[in-house]
Amino acid sequence: LRVYGGDGTNQLANIGYGEGNAQDGGTATEPYYTLGTRYIEQGERVGNFSVAEGENVEARGYTAHGEGHETQAIGAMSHAEGSYSVASGQSSHAEGSGGTASGTASHKEGSGGTASGLASHTEGVGCTASAQSAHAGGDSSIASGQGSFAHGENVRTSGSGCAAVGEYNSYSNQYAFAVGNGDATTRKNAFTVGKSGNAYFEGRMMCGSMADGTSSHAMFVKGSASKTSSSVASN
Repeated sequence: LRVYGGDGTNQLANIGYGEGNAQDGGTATEPYYTLGTRYIEQGERVGNFSVAEGENVEARGYTAHGEGHETQAIGAMSHAEGSYSVASGQSSHAEGSGGTASGTASHKEGSGGTASGLASHTEGVGCTASAQSAHAGGDSSIASGQGSFAHGENVRTSGSGCAAVGEYNSYSNQYAFAVGNGDATTRKNAFTVGKSGNAYFEGRMMCGSMADGTSSHAMFVKGSASKTSSSVASN
C-alpha cells in the first residue's frame, strides 16, 4: 500500500510486505512501515515489522524504529532518532546528533558519543561508556570501569563501581570517588576516596560557621587522622 501526495509522484507513506530480518536472526516475510523515505543498504534487508519515518531513515532490525534524518536502527528492537544517530545493539536506543548505541540495551543521547557496554549510558557531547552498566556524561568523559560513573568535563573512570566528577581528574582503579580539578595539560584531583576507605584532600579541609553563628570550630574524626598544615582533632 502506497500513499502519494501532490501530483501523485511523491510517495508519502508505504506499507510494504516482503522478506526481512526476523526475531530469530533469520528471515521471514512480514510487513514493514515507512512514513517519508526509507534507506535500504545494498545487500541488506528491512526489519520485519520495522518503522522508518523521516528522511533516508534505515530500520534494519526486527521491529526496529528509526525516525528523523538519516538515522539507523540496525539492532533488533532498537530505536534511533534525531539526525545521523545509530542504534546497532539489540534493544538499544540512540538519540540526538550522531553517535552510536552499540551495546545490548545501551542508550546514547546528545551529540556524538558511544555507548558500547551492555546496558551502558552516555549523555552530553562526545562521551564514551565502554563497560557494562557504565555511565558517561558531560563533555568528552569516558567510563571504562564496570558499573562506573563519569560526569563532567573530560572526566574518566577505570575501576569497577567507581565515580568521578569535575574536570580532568586523575584516575585509578583504586579510587572509589574522585573530584577532578585538573586541565588539559595536567590531570589532578581536589578530593579522592580510596577503595580502602581513606580520603585525601589536595588542599586544606576548611570548617565554616555553624548555624548558631559559632565559628572556627574543630572537625572531629573517629579513629586516627593525619594532618598537614591544619589541625584535626581525634575522637
